[in-house]
Amino acid sequence: MIDLTATFLPTGPLRLVSRVASLADDAITCETDIAEHWSYAHHFPGDPVFPGCLMVELAAQATLLWGWAQGHRGRPRLGRTSAEFHSPATPADGMLITRSRVRKRRNVYFGEVEIAAGERAVASVSVVVALA
Repeated sequence: MIDLTATFLPTGPLRLVSRVASLADDAITCETDIAEHWSYAHHFPGDPVFPGCLMVELAAQATLLWGWAQGHRGRPRLGRTSAEFHSPATPADGMLITRSRVRKRRNVYFGEVEIAAGERAVASVSVVVALA
């Protein structure tokens, strides 16, 4: 669907989207493998919880991937975000599912993003990102 290596997403451990599961006119669904994520060794060692700041970054990356799929290019910049965390995500969850609804105005993307582990709500994130 989308070749993630061809996009402007970060590389290596900072690329948080593992796969794009679906793409629509105003929505994108992404999957992120978290069973053995590198952050657990550093974020509450011995009691691993997927970091909220990485969920915010994940929401921004998913929103920007929607723009990429629409043919928009540029240097991504995070402009504003707000997040509400509902439930911790742990290695036992295995995967996060990111469902984003996106609106575009010029080169600015407004994402309303729901992050879940299976059917359990993990976070709701609003992001405003721009392509400079």
